[in-house]
This record gives sequence, structure tokens and C-alpha cells, in this order.
Amino acid sequence: MLIMTSIILTAQNAFYYLGFPPYIALLILWISLIGSMINIPLTIVESETVEYIRVPIRFFGITYVLPVKTEPKRALVAINFGGAVLPTIISVALLFSRPIAILYSVPGVIIASIIINRFARIIPGIGIAVPFLIPPAVSALLALMLTFNDLSLTPLVAYTIGVFGSLIGADLMNLKKTPEMGAPIVSIGGAGTFDGVFLSGAFAVALIAMI
Repeated sequence: MLIMTSIILTAQNAFYYLGFPPYIALLILWISLIGSMINIPLTIVESETVEYIRVPIRFFGITYVLPVKTEPKRALVAINFGGAVLPTIISVALLFSRPIAILYSVPGVIIASIIINRFARIIPGIGIAVPFLIPPAVSALLALMLTFNDLSLTPLVAYTIGVFGSLIGADLMNLKKTPEMGAPIVSIGGAGTFDGVFLSGAFAVALIAMI
């Protein structure tokens, strides 16, 4: 409970730092919380793994266990509203508010996506996981390096890199591995109450605010 409260307060403060009024920041958190339970279906992919079940058969009083091949597992590929759609909308809105930030964000997103992808690992039956601190730390560092001549853009660029870097590097670049995951649903941007993509952007801003 204490950890969740700390996460909420950190994310809320990050949105304050980005210039959102307190009530808007709180609204974003609530929409993200509720939206994390909404997965929008995109397609269905068949798993590469073949599943066998053991079927006992009695023959002349003797029980034999035969492996029977079942239908291949199917994974639903979906996009999570709270973890992917919402932070994408926020990032685009921020970039439109300061278009010059696009020049800094694009190279940052490319670099961050490559780095984050290197740390992404398949968790069988679950999906893709990345060490929690890697995306926000990489995003904050890149934002500082890219905007050293205009630090007013640093929080915005950090958030954008955190969101798109995680979304592309962890999720989109690993979609081709969906058949290997063995998970019933692979949700782009979806990984629980507050998703990694959503928090990567918010925590990248939080790190900037601490400097």
C-alpha cells in the first residue's frame, strides 16, 4: 500500500512539473488506473509451442497414459488504453504545445528504444519485462543531454522519450516474438495497475525534477 501511494504521488508530482493543473494531473492518474483494465483487441496470433495433454486409457485392465496433441494456443494481441493510448495522447499533446521539442524527442526516442529493447526479456506465459528503472533513467539522461541548451524543454522531452521509448523498445519491437510468449493475451502497454510505459514517462520527469 505504501509503495502504491508513493508511485501515485510521484506520478502526480511529475504531471505538476509538466505544467498540468493539480486537478488535471489527478484526473490523468484516475483515467490511467481505470484505463489499465481496458484492452482494445487488435489481432489473434497462434503460439509456436505445441501443447500435449496426458490422457489415461485402460486396455485389458492396464492403464496407459497417452500424450495427445491439442489445438495450438492462441494469443490475443491488444493495446491497453491506460498504458499505451493515454500516454501517447498526452505525449502528442505536449509536443504540439512546444513543437520545437520534436527535434529533440525524435533522436531520443530512437536511441532509448534501442537501449530499452536490449534489456527487454520474454517472461513465458506473461509477456515482455524490462527492469523498472532502466526506461526512466535512460529517458531522463537522454533528455538532459539533448536539451542542454534549453532546459525548459527537458521535462517534456523526458516524458516523450520515456513513453515512446518504452512503447517501441519493449512492446512494438518485440511483437514478432508474440508466438514464443505462450501468454493468452499480449497487451501493448499493459502490465498491471500502472503500466511500465505510463510510469516510464512520469518517473523520467520525476528524475529530472530531482536534479
